[in-house]
Amino acid sequence: MDFVQPRVGIPSFFFQDVVKQRFTTHMKRSFMMKKIGKGSIMKGVSLAIETIIYLILAVLVLMVLIGFFLTQAGPAQDQYALEAKRNSLCGAYVTNDFSCAGTGGNPVTAASPTVVQNIATTCAELNRRFGSAYRCTTSSTSGSAALDCIRSCCITCPVRTSSP
Repeated sequence: MDFVQPRVGIPSFFFQDVVKQRFTTHMKRSFMMKKIGKGSIMKGVSLAIETIIYLILAVLVLMVLIGFFLTQAGPAQDQYALEAKRNSLCGAYVTNDFSCAGTGGNPVTAASPTVVQNIATTCAELNRRFGSAYRCTTSSTSGSAALDCIRSCCITCPVRTSSP
């Protein structure tokens, strides 16, 4: 490397400062730049950008997984809650009518008239949401339709077979 003499009129300490500044700037640039083929990339900045990209990808993957598990767990919990409600209502009905025969073609409403209505509503909701095969609609709250609903929906009722 050739040493360049300072021009006349410029103090030598100024020249040394300029050379030192240019040298350190050149070293910083060469450290920060990595040559690849014809182009060059920034080494120091690429680490920060890659880290940010990895963090964004990790957050996206976690959000997708959480969304997947939440959408899969919701319907199962709803079905469990409806079946638990149905079982408690059927248990309340069977305490008054053990054989699920009813009286005069109508369900027994001795304990609470709302039990029959709630059984019909719960079983109709199970039909609507989960495709259960219960013979219940929200309007089957009285008469033989309500008794058929109770017989098909309540698992505590004995199975009826038709006599020949």
